[in-house]
Amino acid sequence: ALELDANNEKALFRRGEALVVMKEFDKARADFQRVTQLYPANKAAKSQILLCQKHIKEQHEKDKRLYANMFQKFAERDAK
Repeated sequence: ALELDANNEKALFRRGEALVVMKEFDKARADFQRVTQLYPANKAAKSQILLCQKHIKEQHEKDKRLYANMFQKFAERDAK
């Protein structure tokens, strides 16, 4: 559908939903933002943008904790 009409509201929204399920939050947010640019009255897309931002923030915090522990362990190993 997007090949025929790149501005198809429903197709962009559905692709965004699929990307959320696949944990591709940046790409999904981009699709939802495109929907809100083309169709500002779409409240569902606006709420999905907020959901994507929440997931992106959670993933960033998770990565931050993971890498902080990783570098701390390397530093402890190097000290020995």
